[in-house]
Amino acid sequence: MNGIPKFDVDINSADTSYEGIKRLLKHIRPAWHSEDIRFEVFTEGYSNQLVGCTHKDDVGQKEDVVLARIYGEGSEQFIDRENEKFCMMLFHSVGSAAPLYCAFRNGIMYGYTPGSVINYTLAQDMHIQRLVTRQLARVHCMDVRGLSAMFGDGLHHKDNKPALFTTLYKWLDLIPQTFSDPDKQRRLDDRSISKAMLRQEIDCLHAVLPHIGSPVVFCHNDLLFKNIIYDKHKDKVTFIDFEYQDFNYQAFDIANHFCEFADMENIDFSRYPSKDYQLGWLRLFLESYFEFSGREDMVKDKDVETIYVQVNKFALGAHLFWALWALVQCNLSIIDYDYLNFAINKLEEYQRRKQEFMSLSLPS
Repeated sequence: MNGIPKFDVDINSADTSYEGIKRLLKHIRPAWHSEDIRFEVFTEGYSNQLVGCTHKDDVGQKEDVVLARIYGEGSEQFIDRENEKFCMMLFHSVGSAAPLYCAFRNGIMYGYTPGSVINYTLAQDMHIQRLVTRQLARVHCMDVRGLSAMFGDGLHHKDNKPALFTTLYKWLDLIPQTFSDPDKQRRLDDRSISKAMLRQEIDCLHAVLPHIGSPVVFCHNDLLFKNIIYDKHKDKVTFIDFEYQDFNYQAFDIANHFCEFADMENIDFSRYPSKDYQLGWLRLFLESYFEFSGREDMVKDKDVETIYVQVNKFALGAHLFWALWALVQCNLSIIDYDYLNFAINKLEEYQRRKQEFMSLSLPS
């Protein structure tokens, strides 16, 4: 990866003196004196630890905040870190992401994106919907390969193939046949959750989803609310966190966003958007997608109904995607979060919705 400094430093996430981070800040913020730096640990990350670094002159103003992301234990097994850094540089080059300052052995340091994360209430606002749909349509229409030429190696390992099923089978292989923690294994056994069962469900979706016509585009793949920043002063929406960005099915990216309405802390699947909400949101999205794609035709009702069916079928893929992610994390992560409970909830919602969504028919 060209373009950013790399330091042979391993930062201990438990080091509350932040000596490792201070060493790196001497390179990227040489004017900052160590004794004048304030550190704040953010707790919303589920794969990493995130530390905000601010000089005393900027405390409370957020004019110059450096974020240090310390990768979670074992996360390199299921997150392509080189791809993440590439995507950050790519999006910064078009004004859609904060700058990436440097990389170290177990993390990165990058800029702060001003604004506030959206929430369920804001997601109901038509103006916010328009901003989100327009930004997502812009991502889906990006000429990623053309832009990547400026970074030399670019998308060195990408083939424009959708990542969904490759990732699902990869993560399935990372899940142990039997968990070493007997309590975790008992909780899975009580619900008849096994690797064989998970493989069967992946195979079931693999036989259907690639054949329902959703285009393969460059996707964010993790559009939960905390990854959508609204800058009220600029009236602008920006996406953050590029750990899972890749080529994928368009309908998966949208479905995943809708599934994330349920939240991760106080899971409430009743907040999954209604059909009326989805149809309005999808029409806004397609209007921008057609515009950025250079299409001159108008969005028709059939276009909206088609993507509605595609999205809801791919919602099953989104539930399965994050259930497997959580089962991998459950075995590797030291972050204080009940990944197993999250996985179980996702799988139960997957089963509850499976027949309903699989029975949807594309308009003729």
